[in-house]
Amino acid sequence: MPKEKRRLKTSFDSLSTAVIIVDCNHIITHTNAAAVKLFNNIKFDDNHNKLQQDNANDLIGKNVCDFHQKLEYQKNLLSNLDDKIELSFMLGDSAVKMKISPLINESGERLGSISEWEEITEKDKILIELEAANQKLIVQNTEKEKRAEELENLHVELMTEIMIQYNEKVKRTNELKIANQKLIIQNLEKEKHADELRLIIAQKEMLNQQVNHLQKLESIGRMTAGIAHDFNNILACIMGYNEMNNDIREDMKQEHLRAELAQNTEQITNAGLRAVALIEKMMIYSRQDTQSIKTIDVEHTPTAINDVLEMLRPALTSRIKIEFTNHCRFAINNDCNGCINQDRCDMDIQIDVVALHQILTNLAMNARDSMKECGGLISISLSKSAASNAQCVACRAIIDGKFIELSVSDKGSGIEPKVLNRIFDPFFTTKSQGEGTGLGLSTLTGLVHSALGHIVIDSDTSELHHGTSFKLFFPVLTENF
Repeated sequence: MPKEKRRLKTSFDSLSTAVIIVDCNHIITHTNAAAVKLFNNIKFDDNHNKLQQDNANDLIGKNVCDFHQKLEYQKNLLSNLDDKIELSFMLGDSAVKMKISPLINESGERLGSISEWEEITEKDKILIELEAANQKLIVQNTEKEKRAEELENLHVELMTEIMIQYNEKVKRTNELKIANQKLIIQNLEKEKHADELRLIIAQKEMLNQQVNHLQKLESIGRMTAGIAHDFNNILACIMGYNEMNNDIREDMKQEHLRAELAQNTEQITNAGLRAVALIEKMMIYSRQDTQSIKTIDVEHTPTAINDVLEMLRPALTSRIKIEFTNHCRFAINNDCNGCINQDRCDMDIQIDVVALHQILTNLAMNARDSMKECGGLISISLSKSAASNAQCVACRAIIDGKFIELSVSDKGSGIEPKVLNRIFDPFFTTKSQGEGTGLGLSTLTGLVHSALGHIVIDSDTSELHHGTSFKLFFPVLTENF
């Protein structure tokens, strides 16, 4: 080594200040004894034991930025250093201050840097610790801010995903609601079509019943008309010969024979009149027209009905009572050519007194026969009525509208359902032989239908509530009801 270099090295090693020279890559190239002493006096942690050196040569070749994290942070600054700077930091358990200056040759080329190291006072140490703690807090806050930002971004992503899922759920819910509404509408349409189909089937069945009933009535009517016509011819012969017997009787001289013949002809005449009445019933049933029925009014006193009741009462037993209740406050007046007249109620129906007599007589006699053993009350009532969707038991027609209702009720044994469907058939009777012809209710049907009326029957065969009620509905032909 030349003498000048030894002299410079001796001077460099004799400096009391620790000096470290590094190249442009921060690799230590030169140190003095003070630097070795400084580093030997510092108590490093286990991670920095490699820096506890016995001589300066062992420091050479190491990267000065490895000594402290702060130097690592300032690596870019140290690489581009233009002027002297000072850095203070903790190195092991000691606080050090480093003054670092750029190292430039005579031609201006940067060779590295030279730094002076020295331990500082306890106060400076505290300040450095505070600065280090502050730096640590800054780093932690930076990390926290970074984490918070990440969490915020994650929260935004999650909320976005939640909103997307929610919107999808709402969309799906709305689609399900729309689909459900469509299903409800389809079900309602199906129910509506099913109801319409059931109504059509019911109407078709009812029409079939009406057609069958009308065909049966037409057949029976033709047969009845034929029988009545032939029977009427035979009866005319009988009545004619009976009149001849009356003429012969006048010429007879023997009084006892004349008296006997008079009695016989009278009986024949009475039987003939009953037969005429029976033929008339049969003809009424066979015609079932309205040619002889007139539109008439109704008055406020039930004269005609009471006349029928007065005629019927002697035919009743002491155990059977009959009463009439007038809820319409109208009556039948014979001053109107046998019509039901009304001056103040302003209600018109289609019936005449003779037909009403016959209807009430038939119903009252049937009621009497049903209570022959037990007795009871026959109730006849007259009232205003508004029927809706009822069905006539005779013609199966649907009854709707405003009516005058004539009701005849009894407390008899009631009518069995299997019998109820046949009671209006001609010659059908449940009475014993010789007690009925089976033409009473069939004639009643003709009279009621001729008056544009209908029949509804309520019958109960139970022990507690047995009885039958015939309700005849006659349409009101005027608006004032």
